[in-house]
Amino acid sequence: MDIKTFIEGPVGTNMYIVSEGGDCVIIDPAFYDEEAVRYIMNTGLTLRAILLTHAHFDHTMGLSDYLDCFDTDVYLSEDDREMLYVGAKDASSAFGITYKVSEVPLTLAAADGETIEAGKLSFRVIATPGHTRGSVCYLSEKDHVLFSGDTLFFAGAGRTDLYSGSYIQLMSSIHNKLMALPDETAVYSGHGRSTTIENERRYY
Repeated sequence: MDIKTFIEGPVGTNMYIVSEGGDCVIIDPAFYDEEAVRYIMNTGLTLRAILLTHAHFDHTMGLSDYLDCFDTDVYLSEDDREMLYVGAKDASSAFGITYKVSEVPLTLAAADGETIEAGKLSFRVIATPGHTRGSVCYLSEKDHVLFSGDTLFFAGAGRTDLYSGSYIQLMSSIHNKLMALPDETAVYSGHGRSTTIENERRYY
């Protein structure tokens, strides 16, 4: 598995292009980036899916633009569907940004325990409500890699003071689901540097 990180937008959101054997996915298409499109095309990758960890604008702003470039599947928790079209628009205005995500088709809801097969890539969905009601993480069990969105960061966790956030739910998600993963699991967050489950146990 190869992981390419693009840091995008006013709050430094990590957008990931994850690839293996000629197939790739985009995780959290934060903002449209021509460099990211060129990376996919110039390396001969086939985009198999776009995976959304949650629907805050800084993780979804580029979605419509990438779908204009690539015909691919989109996955998001059903619990964040409304936010994708309504709530994220309101939040983006606080940053003086015009939200551009149109009514894009969601292929399937990213439901807890579901396995998403994207060519040679495979991810298990872990529902981790707290940062938003529909926050999810994507786990590559084969490679021991977790894409945690804004649920878990290096030495920190996502904020819970925004719409549909819950501190109690977030702590439950981290303690009961993420801390149950093997120590060697690498964690790629929505913002900041990567970490491991072993490293984060000292805080949880």
